[in-house]
Amino acid sequence: METNMINIRDAKTVRYANDTRLATVYPDFSQSGMWYVVPEPLFAKRTVADREIPVFSLVEYTTQTGDAMATCTFTVRLDVSPEALAAVRAAIPGATFGQLDWISSAVTATFSIEGQEYVYIAEPSMAGTNEATFIIPLESQAMVNFFKANFGPDAPATSGLSIDYDVTTLAKLQAVKATVSFNSDQAFEYEKTVDVKKNMWGSVTDRKTTIRQSLNASQAGSTEIDYNIENPSEEFKRRIENWAFKALEGLVDQAVETAANTLGPGNADKMSAKYVASFSKEYKENQVIEWVISPQTQLPANEISSNWGEHYSTADFRRLITNFNILGDLKDAQVESVNLSAVYHGTTKTHEFKPDASTQWAFNVDGQKDGGGHFDPEYEFTYKVVLTDGQSFEVGPEKTTDTNISIGFSDLGLVKVDFSGDALNFDVIDKVGIDFMFNTPAGAPNVHQYEEITKEAKTAKFKSDTSLHLKNFDYYYRLTYHASVKAGQDEQGDDGGPDGGGSATYVMAPIVNGGGKAKTTVLLEDPFQEVSYGIVTGDSGGDGEKAEIDEVILTATYDDDINGLNFREQVRFKTSDTTFQDISILAVDNPNGSYVRLNGLVRMKDSPSQPVRDVYLPGRSSFLEFVPGRRQFSVKFDATLVDWDKVQLVKVDVFTVLPDQTLSRHCAEQEIEHKKDLVQSIEFGAQPKQTDGTRLPTPDQFFTFSYPEGQSPSYYYEVAYYPTGDGATTHVAETDGDLATVILPPNGESKDRVVMQAIDDRHTAFTVLPALH
Repeated sequence: METNMINIRDAKTVRYANDTRLATVYPDFSQSGMWYVVPEPLFAKRTVADREIPVFSLVEYTTQTGDAMATCTFTVRLDVSPEALAAVRAAIPGATFGQLDWISSAVTATFSIEGQEYVYIAEPSMAGTNEATFIIPLESQAMVNFFKANFGPDAPATSGLSIDYDVTTLAKLQAVKATVSFNSDQAFEYEKTVDVKKNMWGSVTDRKTTIRQSLNASQAGSTEIDYNIENPSEEFKRRIENWAFKALEGLVDQAVETAANTLGPGNADKMSAKYVASFSKEYKENQVIEWVISPQTQLPANEISSNWGEHYSTADFRRLITNFNILGDLKDAQVESVNLSAVYHGTTKTHEFKPDASTQWAFNVDGQKDGGGHFDPEYEFTYKVVLTDGQSFEVGPEKTTDTNISIGFSDLGLVKVDFSGDALNFDVIDKVGIDFMFNTPAGAPNVHQYEEITKEAKTAKFKSDTSLHLKNFDYYYRLTYHASVKAGQDEQGDDGGPDGGGSATYVMAPIVNGGGKAKTTVLLEDPFQEVSYGIVTGDSGGDGEKAEIDEVILTATYDDDINGLNFREQVRFKTSDTTFQDISILAVDNPNGSYVRLNGLVRMKDSPSQPVRDVYLPGRSSFLEFVPGRRQFSVKFDATLVDWDKVQLVKVDVFTVLPDQTLSRHCAEQEIEHKKDLVQSIEFGAQPKQTDGTRLPTPDQFFTFSYPEGQSPSYYYEVAYYPTGDGATTHVAETDGDLATVILPPNGESKDRVVMQAIDDRHTAFTVLPALH
């Protein structure tokens, strides 16, 4: 059964409640008459004494010193209110309404006190109504007063507590092409102008908030949207723009997390935007995407305020009170019961969680003193999960001092992960092989599973083979793409010829999903992308007689020895017909390791032809200009020798200088920056280790520039090494190779910045004065 897909272009909005509320409804992409109403955040409710009451509690503690402490616990869900559903049914007669299939979800709770914003994040259940429980420690009297004022007896009808869901579902990008880009250098320059907390990169909530603020303030992120329809509605444009920015936020968050994981937890205080890789991602028209839906609301307070005594309580600090919460639906998790036992200083209490019953229970006992005469907060708990098929497993005993314990989806035994191939181009891809393995707990064997996705079977399903406790919900997978690529076309446009094409296999590096962030549905993306290069011709300029280009003949080749790929295309045009021509070629979507090589000839009208030899362009759309009197040159940077067990990142800044400019041997940073012309930043990172302990090869990277004909090409570069441990950044003062190839050494040796000049098949170095940078 394939995942449902929505039609984003023909969505409707329906007003109700005397035009004070708005409901958004999407039609199904393929099932006529099927519609999906966007749900809104609401309080989850539980049945108590034949009454449904919101899941909300505020417990206030009093310490021996008289200080106030409190915890607010509440559960929210996504649901369609009866009023909204009635309005939509009236607006779309005869429609059938279904449940949206969620791919991923996140939810935040936000409130402000005297200009200070507080943001908390929770993990939705990913089942049914996406329930999520917030457990918020109220660490000041002002925070306690806020919740009392917004939900207590004198509270307004609508509280100041905002709930924001970000949920995704499958959709096709109809009539739209979008490109989202991120420039990490620009983000780093902005970061240097503001006071950034050192711990923000390690906190998911702080990081997401900072990314959103930085993208808006620094303009380091951009979205470009092309509409392939006339006069798109403002509502459609607003939805597309919101999705594009949310997609950009998600990609930046992934890039930041990758950089933070590369640095490691021991270097969290060193994390900065300079470690994050820049990127540009294109979403093509009719591509299957994860469409972002962002329901938001200010939670109502009337049901809680009118029954405040049911939701508010006080407790003596010398009592041990621990709240146990079940996250998610036990029925959907195929759980018959969860039997919990908590023990504190010889006092044992038990509770059984059942489907369709309360998901909260408080372990409330008299406090006891430890050996030093102080309050002892430590207790232990055990729970047994009984599955509907009769299997069972036990977790614990676990000793802890936590006063809030959440038992989530991944704590309940059997886990399922689905892979979707809806976004793949099966005109090129024959099949995708998925090698999959759950990371089961210690003592349980990891079982390898293999499934294939094809045009006929676009979904692959994996289920854990054990009912042991998958506490962190980790799994590993490797994707192998098998493709049949058509050969290049000849000059007459006919298929054939010996160049390019044939069968190809592209293997993605092992991917680890864990740390509580693993998805239960993985949307596979096409690893191949068509990149276009604009070939531009210009004149030689000046006041004298101008040299002119007559014809351009180029062959573009994408060679990938690692994956066995070879694609080739040709372009030939006369400047009497056009001064601009596109050349398109298929490449792997890997900007840091994907390059296209150009070879050919630029014929002049009244002077010798200019050869084009091994000019490299990155595997993303760009342009290259040919000008009479100037040659194109590419230099290769080779990181094969880098010691990746000691180095986590190598950054190469390579540049040319303005015409008729040079750099002195002992120059200040300001002098260098003043004279730079073409600048490119290249980053190398450690490749994943294979099962045999070896690493995948580090792809070469290239810098391409033009230089005056009759002169030797010249460029400058500096190399910085960032260690895996706590050591300081080092710089390179000498490299091997020649003018066209720079071989980076295993490690850096200099504490000072060193700039190297490459000219006439040799390298010379000079030091930037450390006092001036």
